[in-house]
Amino acid sequence: ISFNTKERNRVGIMVYDGGGTAYFDDFRLFKTANAAELIEPEDNFPKTLVSKNKAYKLSGGILTGVDKNTSIKALFKNFENSQYIRVYREDGEEITDYSKNIGTGMQIRLMDGPVIKDRADVIVYGDVNGDGNSDKDDSTAILMHLSKNALLEGHYLTAADVDKDGKLTALDARKILRVSAMLENGDEFAAVRTYYNYLN
Repeated sequence: ISFNTKERNRVGIMVYDGGGTAYFDDFRLFKTANAAELIEPEDNFPKTLVSKNKAYKLSGGILTGVDKNTSIKALFKNFENSQYIRVYREDGEEITDYSKNIGTGMQIRLMDGPVIKDRADVIVYGDVNGDGNSDKDDSTAILMHLSKNALLEGHYLTAADVDKDGKLTALDARKILRVSAMLENGDEFAAVRTYYNYLN
């Protein structure tokens, strides 16, 4: 099969067996008369992920600035060369349903066939469980962490710091609850205090 060829003469061969898939890529072509190597055109395939959205921040292999409840399809519209971008779960499985939300812990990759040209881990602030939303479940996860019942790690811990002050506190859970349907009588902090006391 051929892929992402543009001006290049490229062929990829995929070999399937019970253990997975192997790729052979980028064969060189030779003239038959004197075996002189053909000069290939310059490889102009994009080398890096480039966002068209000023709110998106790409730094150190991490993408931030994505709003909660952003579908993968909507995310692609904010990137150049989106036809070459794929999204993967933390376990490496590709997500092919682009109607799903982009969430914390996922990774976007710029793919030249089977070759990863660039990648970025996603952090959606307020999305602590990786579903792309920010709701009572994420608030609960923060409070569980604060009570040491279930500790958050890595990008999930970063995403929990909603107010971005470098500290994870009940105020971060409060900020999530302020925009969730969990609030009662307009006192969002009362809900936090009640649940936090329950956990402790």
